[in-house]
Amino acid sequence: MSDCTIAAQVLEKREEPAEYLVDRMIRICRDQLMLPIRQTMERIDCHEICFMESRGHNVYIYTKNREIRIYQKLTDLVDLLPDYFHQCHKSYIVNLEYVVRLERTLLYMADGRMVPVSRTHQAETKEIYENYVNACAIIISFFLLSVRQFPYIVM
Repeated sequence: MSDCTIAAQVLEKREEPAEYLVDRMIRICRDQLMLPIRQTMERIDCHEICFMESRGHNVYIYTKNREIRIYQKLTDLVDLLPDYFHQCHKSYIVNLEYVVRLERTLLYMADGRMVPVSRTHQAETKEIYENYVNACAIIISFFLLSVRQFPYIVM
């Protein structure tokens, strides 16, 4: 049973405040993409996507486990993606969760692939990546501090 189905059932039973459930459903669905793949609609978890590349009239979506080809414009997908995605080039969108290093014109991905950064997007990509890394460092620090203060809480 999907998270959206569970949230809808709970909303019907009114076990939680409606505002909480609507917010939860929005967060769940925002991290999912419904894509037309081989004459069906398939739900893809955005956290599984490493990056997307536009070639010709197709978008290639590279995930941890597979490569998906869809007939769609990259620009149509940009607005559907969560905040941890960034367009670093006219033909590329990356998931910042998988970027391990940034050089001026290249992003190095966790799987070893390299994604180009265009001159147009260099300054913005650098700023967004640095902000993302700093935000992650703050979250990790907070988590480690919490674990030290409350070692009996098991996550």
